[in-house]
Amino acid sequence: YNVIRTGLFHRGIVESGSAFCGWALTENTIQKTKELAESLGCPTYYSKDTVKCLRSRPALAIADSLKNFLPWRYNPFTPFGPTVETGGTERFLTDLPENLPIQNVPLLFSFTKDEGLYPGAQFISDEEILVDMESNWNEILPFILDYNYTISDESLRSEIAQKIKTFYFGNNKVSVNTKNEVVKVR
Repeated sequence: YNVIRTGLFHRGIVESGSAFCGWALTENTIQKTKELAESLGCPTYYSKDTVKCLRSRPALAIADSLKNFLPWRYNPFTPFGPTVETGGTERFLTDLPENLPIQNVPLLFSFTKDEGLYPGAQFISDEEILVDMESNWNEILPFILDYNYTISDESLRSEIAQKIKTFYFGNNKVSVNTKNEVVKVR
């Protein structure tokens, strides 16, 4: 974002999403960082101590602890990622993408049919997973589509999950017969 403003890029290619995708920004970074730090035995009261401790932990231990942030079959698949940087002088992402000024930079957008094959292929290859999705749709979908933190009113999550299900499946159930729809959802 700031890189474009400084004139380093004059055009770009955007593939498989944009800054507005659910996985493009990390929500609740402070809470997640504290949970990660606690799971690795790091202090959480002062952020400088937390950062120092996390930097001392082996990368494998940090990577292994990410499973704690993936409540349903490795979903959401990006529990950590870019975040708005509120302090410092060398910030890259200074605000939410929707609040940043529009840049006059030519872009080529690209997507691939059935991009939802990841992780959709994992789901449709196992009938047990499809049964679980059908039985627990309202609880699972917010993890699959990573909208737990996007919907501030928790009571609306089930209603939204049902609207999404109706849009993609109509009156059909999630099953081996509707696996193409599972891929489209993802």
